[in-house]
Amino acid sequence: MKKIRLSLTKIPKPNKKWLVAVVIIILLAASQWWSIRMIYNQQFKGQTALWLARVYHLSAGQAIKDEKQIKVVLYDYLINKDLGQRYVAQQLASGMKPGEVLSDENIGDAAWQKILKEAWLQEIAKQHGIKVTDQDVAEYLKGVDDLEAMKQSVTNGLKVSFSVYQKFIIKPLVLEAKVYQYMLENFNDMDGIKKAQAAYDALVKEKRDFKEVAQEYSDDMQYIGNSLFLKESQLSNFDEPIKSLEPGGYSRIVILPGDPGAYVIWRLETKTTDPETQENIYELRGIAVAAKSIGAFFNDYLSGAQINRWYK
Repeated sequence: MKKIRLSLTKIPKPNKKWLVAVVIIILLAASQWWSIRMIYNQQFKGQTALWLARVYHLSAGQAIKDEKQIKVVLYDYLINKDLGQRYVAQQLASGMKPGEVLSDENIGDAAWQKILKEAWLQEIAKQHGIKVTDQDVAEYLKGVDDLEAMKQSVTNGLKVSFSVYQKFIIKPLVLEAKVYQYMLENFNDMDGIKKAQAAYDALVKEKRDFKEVAQEYSDDMQYIGNSLFLKESQLSNFDEPIKSLEPGGYSRIVILPGDPGAYVIWRLETKTTDPETQENIYELRGIAVAAKSIGAFFNDYLSGAQINRWYK
């Protein structure tokens, strides 16, 4: 009987370098999982938590509405909470008592609400191509009465760089203003614009008395019986329509910035010339219909939204 010789395939020895690589990968994954868990358990705080939150792109939570998800960035939350804590420390150093300032829990809640709102604003900005440029920030700073005093308060009082303050405090304010302006200009506040349009029609189409219409529609009576005087050099974008008016004429509806903003119809009372500068001076009165606030828009978003907060 013929013997059959079985041939077994020789199993190669494991590659030591490959094994080392696998072990390293496993250890790194375990280390990452452990580090992330320690952050959410708040065992890591301060610069360590900030660094890890940034490296791993961690979330403080999320908002979901209409199957669309908005991520709330943990790094932003931690920075804003830190700024809040620094502000409270500054208040305590100035002589305020612990019961007169926000508790650490309240600071955390305030930071959460702030960055949740900012995440919502950023999502709207992304959808509509709204950006905040360095020039936008510079224009905002021009409106600060004493910029140097503000910088000193930030660097000496809060003990953070002014660039950090600009990024996490000023830039979000500018973004909010730009998004809010966009929302008003694009008829997101239908109740307000309808009321303003009704006032305009009453003045221009129905030729009704200015004060009578103002009493019915205006939410701000400041410039009904009192005039506002503006030089031509003082006119801004929302004042431009009055240049082409004759006394007694009404401007188109313009959006006055602010929060809340307003829909304003200007009435030109008189147009005179400064005898020294030869600059036009406009005497104005106006009907102002209050616009929906950015806070009200945000509350509309929150209504029916699923909010998940993972870091407290």
